[in-house]
Amino acid sequence: MTGSIDLTLYLFRRLRQLGIKFLHGVPGDYNLSALDYLSQADLKWVGNCNELNGGENLSAINAHAGAFAERVPVVHIVGTAASNMRTVKDMIFHHTLGNYDYGAFARCYEAVSVGHLSLRDPKFAPAQIDNILLECWLKKGPVYIDLPMDMVSVKVDGSRLKTPLLLQYPSNQKGVEEEAVTNIITALSAAQRPCILIGMWALRQKATFDIERLTKVTMLPTFVTTLAQGGADEASPYYKGIYSGRGSQSKTKELFEQSDLVLHIGPHNTDVSTFIGSAKIAQDTSINIYQDRIELQGHEYPGLYLNSTIKALVDKLESSKINFRVWAEESRVKSAQITNGFNGDSEITHDWLWPHISDYLRQGDIVVAETGTASFGIFDTTLPKDCILINPSIWASIGYGVGGAQGAALAAKDEGRGRHTIVFEGDCSFQLTCQELSTMIRHDLKVLSYNDIARWNYADILGVFEGPTKKTRSYQVRKASELLGLLADDEFGNFPGVQLVEMFMPPLDVPRFLRKLSEKIKGT
Repeated sequence: MTGSIDLTLYLFRRLRQLGIKFLHGVPGDYNLSALDYLSQADLKWVGNCNELNGGENLSAINAHAGAFAERVPVVHIVGTAASNMRTVKDMIFHHTLGNYDYGAFARCYEAVSVGHLSLRDPKFAPAQIDNILLECWLKKGPVYIDLPMDMVSVKVDGSRLKTPLLLQYPSNQKGVEEEAVTNIITALSAAQRPCILIGMWALRQKATFDIERLTKVTMLPTFVTTLAQGGADEASPYYKGIYSGRGSQSKTKELFEQSDLVLHIGPHNTDVSTFIGSAKIAQDTSINIYQDRIELQGHEYPGLYLNSTIKALVDKLESSKINFRVWAEESRVKSAQITNGFNGDSEITHDWLWPHISDYLRQGDIVVAETGTASFGIFDTTLPKDCILINPSIWASIGYGVGGAQGAALAAKDEGRGRHTIVFEGDCSFQLTCQELSTMIRHDLKVLSYNDIARWNYADILGVFEGPTKKTRSYQVRKASELLGLLADDEFGNFPGVQLVEMFMPPLDVPRFLRKLSEKIKGT
């Protein structure tokens, strides 16, 4: 793989080397020639139905900004006007602002990107591409790559492709890491009631395996924030639930607030995760392990990456055989199940629904909770081991669920482990992006969609998209017994295509967490 290579092919082959197999997007005037290189790089194109109604690449800025807010690595490749088009002053080109400013869109993206690259010079392009892809992975956020039409087939040096990019964090400085780890252990040993709190950055840096080791070796009560749900083994006797201040289950709240030292792994505190600041996580009684530094009771250790630090901490604990004080009962805190007054003819309410969904989920399932009632209701669902929850509650842009489920289901199919993808979607959100159901059907994806509150004839929608394939099923449930019967049906659970369940729920009913949050906001 030496000599010259077309610039776009270099970019696509680098993506393929990094494990990328699919590119999502919408073909347009400025990117059509670039798409011709996909097959040469062994990449598959997933054409989406909805470009979210904007001109040129501004149609995707909402999704791009969401990836930035949620700290998700996304490579956004944008086809743009050729250099000679940018110098024309007597004609305005379409998909522009009509003022000859061809850099305006790129500037819009600067505030919501962890990196930006405009490919203009063939000499530097390969190194620039490598650097921005590494930046995307390291900083966990979206990058914006501007690919002008006249640069698509420009020849560049392809020799760098012989050396794969290494996706790894910079090594922690050993002396600093050892000091920090020793002081963390000393603080935990001195505490009477220490506990572990898992935050969002622990999941983004994929440190959950070593955190599970940490929980087992310390036997400390372990909690997660709302942004880290699914980041702990909820069947563990040391798992105590989601802590979010006054939004927590009562037993979880009581136990967490008895602790005198919190080992907070991956903090990322938001209004929802702290229940409008009601979470009691004092700085002077916390050890905060951020993504790239540690704060330990007034002392800061910069340049220490979270996943490396946690591994070093667990390794030392396992070798030192330190015993911590066991102060919490070894039994997991379960979600409260509402059973009083319920029978088979009862309506499907949020208080009943979300705890009962726990019985249906399987190990390794992917659950997408759409912004709105689902994103709050899911907090009362117990997740099985290795379950992945996608709940973009920071950006909270409705319409994410169907498209997000399509991407998750495609990844699950490619992985080959037989994961289910389940999306809980409200009617307003569903109506924004329901076209992506056709993308799921086209790619033979296995997705189950629950939609609450009827407005459209939802049961008929899948038939519109599937054509003659008959790879979909639709259901309507109005009573608790109907839903339980459906969930217990093996044929339903193992159906290999897209299924849509329309649930009819009381119009003014809301999940427990959202109800309490509304009361909190009203009182402030």
